[in-house]
Amino acid sequence: DPRVPAALLERYAQMSDPEKREAIQTLAARQTNAELLVDALKRQDIPKSDIPAHVARQLRRVLGPAFIDFWGRMDALSADKEAALAKYMKLLAGERPAADNPRRGRAVYENLCASCHTLYGQGSVIGPDITGANRDNPEYVLDNILNPSGEIPQGYELLNITTQDGRILSGTLASEDDQQITLRLVGAEIVVPKSEILARETSALSMMPEGLLDFLSDEEVRDLFAYLKTTKQVALPY
Repeated sequence: DPRVPAALLERYAQMSDPEKREAIQTLAARQTNAELLVDALKRQDIPKSDIPAHVARQLRRVLGPAFIDFWGRMDALSADKEAALAKYMKLLAGERPAADNPRRGRAVYENLCASCHTLYGQGSVIGPDITGANRDNPEYVLDNILNPSGEIPQGYELLNITTQDGRILSGTLASEDDQQITLRLVGAEIVVPKSEILARETSALSMMPEGLLDFLSDEEVRDLFAYLKTTKQVALPY
């Protein structure tokens, strides 16, 4: 029914989170509807954080290069990452309020994520601020953790610079003018005069490494996701 996409978009802001996910999936299924969805994303009527990576890949199939031009580069999950996604989704399934500990989860987050991301106004700006991200959706969060290079937001691509004196610098672009480039590195920013640059290349890989969850216990993973679901800052457990 051609009235459906307009009705969904009109009511989107008032929908619950599960309803929004259903609406996004519905709009992404047909070319004409997907075009309306992308228009809403461009107007910021719908935030990009509401689009899970698997839906973004579907939109790429539906809309082709036009969607890539708007969204940026993405890759499909490999079979091993699909298996890891299923494993962690099973681990995180159901409600465990007595067992999961957001305060312990914040400690895991501080060690794992805070050097690159900002949450509740604290952290770094190497990667995107995740305060307003779709953090209560474990599939969305897992997809980004397990496949960090699959969907790199615009402005956070990894830039590799080789200087005349042989240095190789890798970071995200903080600013650039006719004279110099400022790179964001973990814990610092560095200014590189353009006269000293031998080569520059934008990498297809994210600065965020793969395998971040590999060395966490199941309890630590559950605690981390309990913290990511919070709507206000919690105290550290120490």
